This record gives sequence, C-alpha cells and structure tokens, in this order.
Amino acid sequence: MELTVNKAGKYALVWLTNAEKADPKVMDSLQPLIEQCKEKKYRLAIFESGEQDLLEKTTDLLIHNRGLEKTDDGKTTALPKQASGEM
Repeated sequence: MELTVNKAGKYALVWLTNAEKADPKVMDSLQPLIEQCKEKKYRLAIFESGEQDLLEKTTDLLIHNRGLEKTDDGKTTALPKQASGEM
C-alpha cells in the first residue's frame, strides 16, 4: 500500500495492489484513515490495481473524452456532434 497526503491541497491518495485489495484486513485497516479524512475535510481517493491493459484502457478513455471513435483498424475518427435539442 502506498499513501500520499497533500496538506496544501487537502487530499490523500491510497494505492492498493491486487493482493491488498483482495485482503479484508487491509480494507478494514483503511477505516481510520477514511474517518480522519472526513474529520479534517480532506478528499480521499483509493486506487486499486486492475486486471486489464492500462495502456489500452487509458487510450480508449482519452479517445472517448476527446469525442473520437476508435475504428476496427485502430484509427480514430471524429464522432458526429449531437443535436442541441432545439426546435
């Protein structure tokens, strides 16, 4: 487990490995930190390791967020703009 606390930004980050996220004892040990963050009004983010390809999923997310579409050949194209709903 890795813990990063940023006092100036009032946030804390917890990074868990696959083994740690599957261990109920580790998850239970986070409760005091969660309570401390609530008391001090810190934002808390708990990141868990995943099973999927990080590069592929990050690329897909960036493509989605930029309003692009990934084609079968791996290229990207712009998605058509949605209608504004005005008549």
